[in-house]
Amino acid sequence: MDDSNEFFESNVKEGEIRHLNDLSKKEVLYMVIGLLQAVLVMVVCVYQLAISIEDDFTVELLVLTMAGFCTFYQNYGTLKELHYDIFLYCLAEVVLQLMVSVGMTEWTTPAKWVRIVGLGAAGVFLVPCSMYLGSDYAISENSVLRLVGHNDNLKVICKNRQLYLATLKLDFHLSVTMLILTLRHGRAISTKEQLVLGIGIVFVIGWTLLAYLASRLEKSQLMWIFWGTAIIQPAYVIYKIREAQFDYDLSIPDSHLTGVVNAFGCFALLTRVALNATSVITYRDFDKGLKEKVYQNAGILEISLKLASRRTYQTFENSDTLDESHGTQDQTHDTQCQTHDTNGADAETKDHSELKY
Repeated sequence: MDDSNEFFESNVKEGEIRHLNDLSKKEVLYMVIGLLQAVLVMVVCVYQLAISIEDDFTVELLVLTMAGFCTFYQNYGTLKELHYDIFLYCLAEVVLQLMVSVGMTEWTTPAKWVRIVGLGAAGVFLVPCSMYLGSDYAISENSVLRLVGHNDNLKVICKNRQLYLATLKLDFHLSVTMLILTLRHGRAISTKEQLVLGIGIVFVIGWTLLAYLASRLEKSQLMWIFWGTAIIQPAYVIYKIREAQFDYDLSIPDSHLTGVVNAFGCFALLTRVALNATSVITYRDFDKGLKEKVYQNAGILEISLKLASRRTYQTFENSDTLDESHGTQDQTHDTQCQTHDTNGADAETKDHSELKY
């Protein structure tokens, strides 16, 4: 890397993530501006959610969620020098600008004007810096070198794994977005929408955790379960796109919220296809040394899961043994009672015989 043209300085240190004191001043400035922008957007969103109605409520909730994911992409990507996450942040920043503009067309308030001005001013700095910073991380490969060193084979596998995890984050983001778009009429949440949100949130979190553990533990069984259930989200997205065209309440079919559903739905489908493709590449890299080199704690996690299952089995086994011992004690008690009764009967017979004599 050319030091004379270096905008962000990065030091290769051992470990997956850097600390704040390891960042350059320009990286800290980049993160601070992004955080201030996110706080401004979130504050205005909370205010708008308190006073907004119907479709505007859903859009504000989407903007709030997008701001949260933007903060995660930027900070996580900067601390770990992950260029994929920085590029995701850049993409999310552009989409956030568009969503705020869409919100301005529906119901304009002074708070919205403050938000769009602040968002635009920060975006002028954040978007170009994100592109440069992401390119710098990609060229330096510091995130890979800290994990696997200069092993060429492991470097390729590690890059593939980073791409898979970045795609998984984006898929999780879009899945949450599609669940939020279930709220077609603001605060008026029907029983059907409550059911979809409740089941959907649990499923999305569980499915994403399954996909992460499949790659972290390099378990083929988990990956096959991941593939077998990967069709559920696309089926729901297609259903939502179809439903958006003909709302049950016969609302305006060409409203801006219908366009948002179509845009995010198509993007979610493409992302799911990309996630499946990267998962196949990840699956082929199983048992090639990355888990032992990088994810040393994965072995501890795997042992912990086995110990937990073993404790559960032993608990049931001990319960059965205890039941059997109780049964044996009951039988012994019954036998003793029968013996006592027999002895009592013999004594009574003997006494009767003596009296007769």
